[in-house]
Amino acid sequence: MLIRALIFTHADEFQKGSVASDRFDKQYAYSIRHTYGKEGRRKELSCYGCMKIINSTPGPGEHHGCPYKEFSEPRLKQSLSAIGVPAAEV
Repeated sequence: MLIRALIFTHADEFQKGSVASDRFDKQYAYSIRHTYGKEGRRKELSCYGCMKIINSTPGPGEHHGCPYKEFSEPRLKQSLSAIGVPAAEV
């Protein structure tokens, strides 16, 4: 997972053209390795639980949190149907 996270983040930042390769290694790669417990205290950090994600509110221009919380009922039903949730369970 660490390697995938590094590759994904590097590719994303490279596409944006916002970060040079050497700056990426110093700024972003260290943070990612730290998150996976390979730097610093060497303790892997855990993710937020569902309730913390659901209760968070993204600010303008931010794209995180629980997308289902903000969906209208028709959009929520459509989205759940698209991932295979039976209509009877929605």
